[in-house]
Amino acid sequence: MQRKIDRLTQRGLDRLVKEVDRAREAGEAIKSRREADGNGLYVQIPEVSYTSLFRFQGTRHEAGLGSARIVGLNDARASNAEIRRKRVATRVFGPPHTPPVLAPDVNLRVGRTWLAPALDDEIKACRASIRCV
Repeated sequence: MQRKIDRLTQRGLDRLVKEVDRAREAGEAIKSRREADGNGLYVQIPEVSYTSLFRFQGTRHEAGLGSARIVGLNDARASNAEIRRKRVATRVFGPPHTPPVLAPDVNLRVGRTWLAPALDDEIKACRASIRCV
């Protein structure tokens, strides 16, 4: 069975934002939940913000993409697609528990996270504050 993607609509999100705002004004409790759009994109309630969920090297990560009040659904989908594209670009196939090979002469690691070649500009921008191993 195929997974559904693009389940949410901008009209439905606008309605959801109004519903959450009305509940806050009335002082009602809002149940915390996530509404799925597909491909790892979620809308968090009651914050009404976009979140991208993904796994990288066996660890679950979340990336906030902004408030649904400010960021449109298509922009959130584009940002989510970019995150997923970068994640796939860094995938290394080989035996488990081996560090990924980023470039022939460069293996950067911050803490327990290996940095990807797709992030080279970000690495160069903040290299002074990163402890490279």
